[in-house]
Amino acid sequence: MNAYELLFNDNEVNQLIDNVNHKLNEIINFVNKTTDICWIFCCHGKCHAMYVVDTVEYILRALSYNEHIVMLGKIAGLLHDIGNICGRDDHARIGGDMSVVLLNKTGLTLEDKHIIYQAIQDHSTANNITSAVGAALIIVDKTDGTRERNTKYKDDLRKGGFYNEEELNKHERKYGIDKVNVSVADNIITIDWIPYGDSQEYNKLKRSVKVDSRVVKAAEFLKCTVLYKFNGEEIELIQKGILM
Repeated sequence: MNAYELLFNDNEVNQLIDNVNHKLNEIINFVNKTTDICWIFCCHGKCHAMYVVDTVEYILRALSYNEHIVMLGKIAGLLHDIGNICGRDDHARIGGDMSVVLLNKTGLTLEDKHIIYQAIQDHSTANNITSAVGAALIIVDKTDGTRERNTKYKDDLRKGGFYNEEELNKHERKYGIDKVNVSVADNIITIDWIPYGDSQEYNKLKRSVKVDSRVVKAAEFLKCTVLYKFNGEEIELIQKGILM
């Protein structure tokens, strides 16, 4: 087995990833019961992790990175959100620190471990992109905004008996993003947001799609430009906003 396969099959890694959503739900319930804030998180567990793994792999392959870099990207995708087991605050830094122990189970070099460590630590802020692995991770993580990600989170909690159905129903939406199609061609990374649901909310949803400055920065590191589309149509520049 290579290093990715070893970690993918590791019991400790899987327990961490499987328990992330449950831990976040404990925090949500506490905050919602003790403050006026009404929080709900989307999936940061296995469903999200595997989407990130697969899409990071696709981007790196499409940009002709070698198999070793692709493997490092997949490991970073698999482990990037494990810090959420301690809560959302500073989860990227915590996850990077946690990854060091897990990476010691592999035969990776110190340089390889540092690439993964740095990618995980920086995936929330994009303040210090140092590798293609880190850049691809940021692009994928920051554009996974589908309704399915929210649904998978709730399904995970239902299975564990952690979610109150009455609370769940309060957060159901009549519109949203059905899927995100990511494609790479001619050094252009296209993010196409495909909507679903109530057509009356279509324009409202379209206006809510904004270009994330972290994604732009990561694409530039890869010597690419990023193109946002909504249902196959390029979003006009005037509609684009930059989120920090």
